[in-house]
Amino acid sequence: IALDGHFGGQTLSVDNVRVSTVHLVSVTTDGHGTVYPGSELNSVAVPYGESITFNIVPDNGYELSQIYVDYQLQPRRNPFTLTSVSEPHLLYVTFAQTLSLDEPYKTDISLYPNPANTLVAVSVNNGQAAQYALYDMSGRFLTNGSIAPGTPAQIDVQSLAAGVYYIKVVGHDFKTTEKIVVTKR
Repeated sequence: IALDGHFGGQTLSVDNVRVSTVHLVSVTTDGHGTVYPGSELNSVAVPYGESITFNIVPDNGYELSQIYVDYQLQPRRNPFTLTSVSEPHLLYVTFAQTLSLDEPYKTDISLYPNPANTLVAVSVNNGQAAQYALYDMSGRFLTNGSIAPGTPAQIDVQSLAAGVYYIKVVGHDFKTTEKIVVTKR
């Protein structure tokens, strides 16, 4: 063994060597985005007591939903920082599909009347059963329900403020998002 030009036998002596403890942060997602660093290798080594910042990148059509560290829900921040790492951790990130009017596989649905002030009937023109969800302009979920084949679902909009809302309809092989305009008399 040679160290600094000195040869020794089978024993190695080293002075002034700093040994650092590192902890692994395992990084996983629900599959709809990437977390850097970490997603490439599924974990990252962090020296004891140091912090690490993760950049969270959703796939197209998705947005950051929730962040968990060791199964505990964390504030939703991007980038996300773990501070003063002193033990191994599990970072798990979930993503949610964004509400969009430009979704693929758009199919015809009927909304009537639209604009409306009391009830809106929604039916699927291809005769399939479907599920619907109603959202406000900020994407906040309001209500949901089912649409039976050949039978329009009636959505009560009387209690909603005047404005634009979005209805997302999802069937077996389609999904679509349309605007609903609520007016007041």
